[in-house]
Order: sequence, then C-alpha cells, then structure tokens
Amino acid sequence: MSSRKRNGKALRVSSEPKSAQSALVDLVFTEDIVGLMLGHPDTTWRRVDWIALRSVNTTWRRAVDNQVTFLKPKNPSRISFDRFPNLERLNLSNWTYRLCSANAGLQALQSWTNLETLNLTYCYQNATPVDSNPPLQDVGHLTSLTSLNLSHCRGVVTDVGLRGLCRAITSLTVLKLTSCDRITSNGIAYLTTLTSLTDICLSECRNVMDTSLAALGSITSLETLDLTGCNRFTDLGLRDLANLTNLTELNLKRCSRITDAGVAHLLNLTSLVVLDLTYCVLLTDGCMASLAGLTELTDIDLCGTALITDVGLSFMCNIPSLTVLNFAGHEKMTGLGLVSLAELPNLSTLSLAGCPQ
Repeated sequence: MSSRKRNGKALRVSSEPKSAQSALVDLVFTEDIVGLMLGHPDTTWRRVDWIALRSVNTTWRRAVDNQVTFLKPKNPSRISFDRFPNLERLNLSNWTYRLCSANAGLQALQSWTNLETLNLTYCYQNATPVDSNPPLQDVGHLTSLTSLNLSHCRGVVTDVGLRGLCRAITSLTVLKLTSCDRITSNGIAYLTTLTSLTDICLSECRNVMDTSLAALGSITSLETLDLTGCNRFTDLGLRDLANLTNLTELNLKRCSRITDAGVAHLLNLTSLVVLDLTYCVLLTDGCMASLAGLTELTDIDLCGTALITDVGLSFMCNIPSLTVLNFAGHEKMTGLGLVSLAELPNLSTLSLAGCPQ
C-alpha cells in the first residue's frame, strides 16, 4: 500500500492487482449484505452512483440490479424469488423491465403456494398479448390468491387470459383491472365463476357495455364495484345491477350516458354507503328523489352534475346518515340549497367549490 498526493490530500493506493481487490471485496461483502446497504432508507443514490457501484464487481452488480429497475438486468429470469418461500403479500408494481419481456419472472412465482395478495400494476403495460399462451397462465398456479391487481396490464389481460385465470383461482375476492381495455363483455362473463368475489375494479375499461353489467349483476357477493370512465353502458345496464343487494360502494364517475332513470334502478341497493356520480352530466333534479331512498348512504359525490339545482339538493335532508357531500361545480346552487343541508345532523365534510352563488 503506498501514498500519493493530489490537490494537497493524501490518497491511499493499493499495490494489489485489481482482480485481487475484487476477490477481497467478495469475501467481505456478500450480495445480501450489499443489498441491505444499498436499500437503506436513509441513503439517497443518483443514477450515476448506481452505475459506479455496479462496476465494482459481480457481487455489487447483482445487488444493484435487484435494487433498481431503470438498470435493466440482462436476464430477467435470474431474479431470486425462491429465497422467499413463505411470502403471503407481494407488490411488483412497475417491474416493467423484469416481467414485460419474458415469462421467466412469473414462472418463479409458482412455488409460492402461500401467496394471498399480488400486485402486478404496470408490469405488462406494453407487452403483446399471446392468446395461445397467455402470460397470466403462471399466475394461475397461485391457487391461494385472494387479491390480484392487474391494473394497466393492458398488453396481456384479454378475454382469453381472464378465462384461464377464473378457472384456476376460484378463491379470488379482490380483482383490480384498471385500464385493461382489451377486456370485452365475453371476458367479464367469466368473472361470474368467482363466487367469493367482493371487490372488482373495471375503471377505464372502455369496452364495458350493457351486456357486461348484466354479467356483473349476477355476482351477488359483490360489495365494491368501480366503473369509473366506463362511458359506453346506459341506464339499461344499471337495471341489471339491482340484484347486488350486498353492494356498499359504487363508483360511476364519468359514466356519461347515465340519466335519472338509471339512478332510479339503484333503489334496490339498500346497503349502499358510498356512491360516486362525478361528472354524470345528464343527471337532473329528478335523480335526487331516488337517492333520498338510499338511507344508508354516508358519502355522495355529485361534482360536475351541473343540471342539479337547489330543488334537487333539498332531497338530501332525507338521508340523515350523510357525512360527506361533494357538490362542487354547481353554478345554479344558491343559499336556499345550503339551508336544506343544515338539516343533516352528521354532515362533516362539504365541498361547494365553483358554486359562485
């Protein structure tokens, strides 16, 4: 070991060959130890730092690859999933590089027989669907799953993929499919085999039609249903949801074809607690009398339903359980509407943004 000076500072320079130094580091730091150091919550790394650390030796390169996703590993199949055989909950959201281009990553999940919750959001966003051998077949081996999030996996979540999934994992209670816009009514029909399903999200699934809601209406175990942005179904579809008497939360945000007649079909949903009708722009005062019949409601969002006036708002006083009301964007509302809201004994949150009068 020798010393040199640079800018007035002493530097320690090793006389050992570089390969010997790397071997010494390998003896002291295993991949697991390096991973713990790199992942410490009090440490912030820049991209240039990761690249420099990755160049130390093979051990450090593997540890860095397991910490960051923007440095794509050469072989996604080398992810060591088998080190965690007892996992019950796993979040792999945004692992695009690791799972999008090959199935090897998901094949490693097959040994996790105890896994109950799996989040694969964005993992297959840009993948090309292969219906003859869908990537979801490997998820199908996880027969203990109760919660699965495939949001924004538009590349592989097709009707064929859903068919295999529903046949393999009958224990699912929660299924998130946001922006999986390759799904049609045929695929949604396969969900009817999931008799334990309580929570389903089809937000931004552009192909949800009236026939899709007819299938959903037969899943009587449902408690939460999110149809945000599904603007192709009509009042006729809402009529088929009347059988969901266990439903406690319904999101119809930006379902722009719904009218007062469609809201009237919701009167059978007597367990409903949360209802979102944001920007259902065809609704008028006529729908408010129907809402007043849902006496268990605690949270109503009517933001952007500009055709509703003080007259409609007066019906809200018939829902004493109401605690949250969003009535933003109603230019026609005046002080008379506020007077009726004063009769709500439990109201704790009120939004009147954009109500100039």
